[in-house]
Amino acid sequence: MQRPSIESTRFAQYAGEDLVRWRQLIGGRVVHADSRWGEGMVEDARWASPCAPVAPYLQIRVRYANHGLVAFRAASFSAHHRTVEIPLALDDVLRAAEEEGLDEASREAILVRHDRALREAGDRERLARAEAMRRRAARKRSSG
Repeated sequence: MQRPSIESTRFAQYAGEDLVRWRQLIGGRVVHADSRWGEGMVEDARWASPCAPVAPYLQIRVRYANHGLVAFRAASFSAHHRTVEIPLALDDVLRAAEEEGLDEASREAILVRHDRALREAGDRERLARAEAMRRRAARKRSSG
């Protein structure tokens, strides 16, 4: 199933400086504002620093066919991209939160429920990876 595309400014406003929210772009296509760059694929989102004296900042790493892997600051990501693909579930959440006539408390409640679900899914993934590592280590110990 194809992921829906939205304007990058709309996504950036939603995501802010939240790593978990930005990670939803991983695996999705983005369209650069400069047509010479074309489309890219988001490979990662992480807090990182390009060198020691620079404080870490939220980086979105995008791979382009003609330019390789490029890291963008989350704060300026929408200045460089026109559209981003997002998961279908996020599209539903954003539509619900942007519904006309909805008060601010209701909007916030929709986003809080979505954030909680994202973080819980991430926790489940980490627990599953940890359990798989424990099983591999136990098998390795028992085999010799």
